Amino acid sequence: MVLRQYNLLFSHSSALALWACFAQLVDLKIWNCDALVYWPEKVFQPLVSLRTLQVWYCKKLTGRTQEASEQSAPPERSGLLPRLESLLIDECASLVEVPNLPASLKALFIWNCRNLESIVFGQQEDTPSLIAGSSSETKAFTAVPKLSSPANHSFIPCLESLKISNCRGLAEVANLPPSIKTLKISGCGNLPSLSGQLDALQTLVIDDCRGLKSLESCLGRLPSLEALHLYSCSSLQSLPNGPQAYPSVFDLALV
Repeated sequence: MVLRQYNLLFSHSSALALWACFAQLVDLKIWNCDALVYWPEKVFQPLVSLRTLQVWYCKKLTGRTQEASEQSAPPERSGLLPRLESLLIDECASLVEVPNLPASLKALFIWNCRNLESIVFGQQEDTPSLIAGSSSETKAFTAVPKLSSPANHSFIPCLESLKISNCRGLAEVANLPPSIKTLKISGCGNLPSLSGQLDALQTLVIDDCRGLKSLESCLGRLPSLEALHLYSCSSLQSLPNGPQAYPSVFDLALV
């Protein structure tokens, strides 16, 4: 379904009843909808089958939720868009916050959002918990996932592809999920560094990020990295080094 300059579905009081008819919708594209200011959680609630979402040229979209703007503690939103696999946000000039993302997401593309300053992913913390009733010989521990989420962002265990382009105000990309296989960042001149443990990373492309100084806190040993392309990163001062830093790289371009 494509919605182009169709604001009624986001602004009319009776629109929620219509959205309830789209439970089987798989692909949604939203273009030029000025009524889209907050991330429309109530609208998206019925979209339990949605797999692909694209938001283009919604110049007033901030990415925030209306609830977050009205109270200090936003509600739990983990059940929203439970099957979403791909999200693209492009040419949304007012975007200041990446929306809370579902755990099912595999691909995230953020392009041409000049006022976006940070992308911070949540972290998963494993807290040991003793299994009740076990004997001293068979004591065992099980990892209980706990979410530590800056800006209320969830841990995204399935994210494999992240592409960020022409977000000139971007100054922070933090807690990159370890599941990422492809990371491409271009035209983000204010970005000084990245952080995260990218053990599954296969392709890294960074282009025209002139403020980038270091990748040490992000890349680790890079056991799976196959392609490394760095272009026009004039401030880059260091890369991970050592004999085991790039054991699988066969495609290297440093310009």
